[in-house]
Order: sequence, then C-alpha cells, then structure tokens
Amino acid sequence: MEEKFEEEKFLVQLCFEPQATTESVAVVGDFTGWEDKIYLEKTEDGNIWKTSMELPSGEYAYHFLIDGNNFRLDPCNPLQIDRKGTFYSKLVVGDTAREVCGAEHTDKDIDVYSANTIYMKIRLNKNIFISSKLILVINDIPQSITGYKLFDDLTYSHFMFKFQTGIRNNGIIYYFELEKTTAEIVYFGQNGIVGLEWEVEDFEYNHSCLPLDPNLLWLESSVLYQDGCPDPEKIGYIKDLNISAVYFNGVSGLKHSQACLLNKTLSENSLKLISEEEYNTLEKNSMFMDACIEFFAKKNITAENFASELGRQLEANPMQGNFSMLLKLSEEGASCFYSLAGGDFNSLKLAAAFQFTYIGVPFIYSGEENGMENNSNILALYKSLIRIRRENSVISEGDIKFFYARNGIIGFDRFTPSDRLTVFINNSGKNFQIDLTEILGNGDFIDISKDHTLKRKKVFTLYENDFVVLRKMKDR
Repeated sequence: MEEKFEEEKFLVQLCFEPQATTESVAVVGDFTGWEDKIYLEKTEDGNIWKTSMELPSGEYAYHFLIDGNNFRLDPCNPLQIDRKGTFYSKLVVGDTAREVCGAEHTDKDIDVYSANTIYMKIRLNKNIFISSKLILVINDIPQSITGYKLFDDLTYSHFMFKFQTGIRNNGIIYYFELEKTTAEIVYFGQNGIVGLEWEVEDFEYNHSCLPLDPNLLWLESSVLYQDGCPDPEKIGYIKDLNISAVYFNGVSGLKHSQACLLNKTLSENSLKLISEEEYNTLEKNSMFMDACIEFFAKKNITAENFASELGRQLEANPMQGNFSMLLKLSEEGASCFYSLAGGDFNSLKLAAAFQFTYIGVPFIYSGEENGMENNSNILALYKSLIRIRRENSVISEGDIKFFYARNGIIGFDRFTPSDRLTVFINNSGKNFQIDLTEILGNGDFIDISKDHTLKRKKVFTLYENDFVVLRKMKDR
C-alpha cells in the first residue's frame, strides 16, 4: 500500500492599510478558487487589516476586495503576475519563498529622465535591510551613489537613486551594495544576494537618448490659473498674484478682435496663455488631490498613510511626469477645498503650503485663492506661497525626500546638488518640538515662509496648524 505524506504548509500573514474609511477588506486568489473570500480583521491599534492562513509551497496570484466591489493590488507587495494583460499581486510561499532574497529591482525601475539623467529604484525588505548604495561601473571603475528613501510600506523600504551619465545609446553596468540590520554588507545583482563583491553579476541596461517632455520647458517654474470667459480687465489681478500661465476655458468663443486684445494684454503682462490643446495634454494628479482632501480636510488618514500614498505615486510614475503633473486641491465644478474642509482656514493653509512646496505644478481655479468669498486672509496666504515658489527654483526643479511622517506631522526635503529647503507641516492639532541639529546639523536657519531667522537654535517649536520652510544660511 502506497504511503501518503501530508504536504507541508506554511503560515502566511496578509495585511492591508486602506487610505480612506473602509467597511470591509477581503482577499481572493488562487488559494480561494477566486470564488470564496477570506475576510481580514481590523486591528485595535490602527487602520490595519490582517488575516493569517496556511498554504503549501508555491506561487499564488491574489488581490484584495475592498467594501465588496473594489479590487486592489497589494500596495505592500511589489511582486506581480501578468495574466493575459491583467496584473495580480504574487504571493511566494515556503520553499519557493527562499528564492526571493528580500530585494526587488527590474527594468521597470529604470527611469530615463533625459539624455544624461537617470533615476533608479529598488525595494528592500525593511526587516532585513536598512540602506542601499548604487554601484555604477563606468570604464571599469565603480562609482558609489547614495540614494534616498521614498517611503516605507508595511514590508518594504522604497529607495530612489539619481545620477548623471555621459553614456548615450550605450549600456549601463551596475549593482547594489546593501546593509543588513545586522550591519553585514552584501551585494545584489542578477544572481541575487551574494556576500562578496566579486561574486555579484552586474545588471545591464541599454539606454537611448530621450528628449525632455516639451511641457517641462515652461511648466517647471509655473503656477497655473484657470478662469472661465476671459476678461482683459482681470489680467492685472492675475498678474498681481504672480501667476505665470493662465487657461481660459471660454477662449474658443471669442471673436477675432477679442482674441487679439486678450493676447496683447497677456503679452504685456508676461503671462503665457495655455491653449485648450495644451491643457488637455497635461496630466492631472488626482492621487495628490485625493490624499490632500483625506489628510488635511477630512483628517481620515495618518501622516504615515499620506506620505506612503504619495511615495507610491512618485515611484509608479516616470519623473518627467511627476515634475509636470498639475497639483489641484479640488476639481472644476466640484466643491472647493475650503468648503470640503468645512470653511476651516487652517486646513486650507496647510494643504496649500503642501501644494506649493511639492513636486509638480500648482493649479488654482478662479476663486480658490480667496475661498470663493473674497477672504483677504486666504488671498494673502496664496500670494505668499506663490512668491516663495517663484523665488526658490529648488522647489520647482529639485527632487523630494520624505524623512518624517508620524503623529500628524510631515517633514520633507526639496533639494538639488547646490540647494536645499526643508519643509515641516503640522496637521496634528498640537505643538511639536523640532531638533534642527539632528536634521540639518548646527547652523543658522531662516524660515522663508515668515522671514524669521533662527540663529544657533537647536530646538524650536512648530506650532499647531502651522508650517515652516527652512533654509540653512550658515554652518556653525
């Protein structure tokens, strides 16, 4: 009689952290036959849903089902399966899982920004690794490039690297140096994780010259404004706001003489007129808007969720797209952000501060700049934020790194090789102590949002419902 052995099973835990109020979370996949559902339970200590199950060794496709009708990939799992053009999250279990080294990098993680600027991304299991360096090999000489963390999810730390290369239409050879939580240094290449540098097999990538998106040539330093029927008498008001480009959705109905007068007035005020064709080619960052509404207006999500959601967007999109996306706080024809926030000036102040210091192009609908009710305080806020953005090119041209996101407070850097601004936004409802020396080192700082100098100040108070935009003026 043939002896039967019970197949070994392995304990698997799945987690999901919704970005908005959620009634139910279930998982369906190969292990449920895609018909049955396994419901996750909400933890007591936060908005995280979990479930556990035992599965045999193997690979499984799955996705989450939110509120019974909304299918979602697992945002904490970068592994995916493509089945006839439909992507599912990939769960690797048991013996098969031992082949997965805790580091993930594919050709999709290479983002050619321009002919000589490239971004690369890597995901590391944060329970195994704490940091990473990109080792770029040019003319047989390795060059070490330090990256920065975009965001953390429940399982992975997501890192970004940026470098300049003179190599055009040629191959790029590279690998990664990883530091484990045990302080051990290992290397990651095409042959996975190895302990010795000489053992690593290089990644190779052939890149060609890509032109910059033509929109970037004028979008990067812009603040955009939309109005209805064009009124030449309003041009002075728009110019006084320090707006750089304007879109009139009623311009197509103008007579020839009216169009000529409008163009003449715009030219005299150094304003760019955005055509309907140009406007339709611009990508609108709906994820940015939704996250701002949930975090600042409704306060439905945590600072950690807010930063992670935006980090996922930065990772998923090419950087050209991130720099040229329109940043809106509300949709045309819908309630403005000020109304969504219940007329709370502080919520609007913090959201607008983030809008004008984040990566992308701030976009204002006519009336948003005064709360739709000629509110002078809101108008003064917008004028100040527009001035800060227009006077500091690092905000429109620099990269971004979130380094603090907890307790209702977010902190991030906007930086280029020659400049850096550090932004803190306090959405916590209480005062917060910031140790500047821990973040920026010893020195003199100025909050350019208020022209307030902080000399030799180690710790200062970020008051509730306030923000700062800090520049280091002098080392000490």
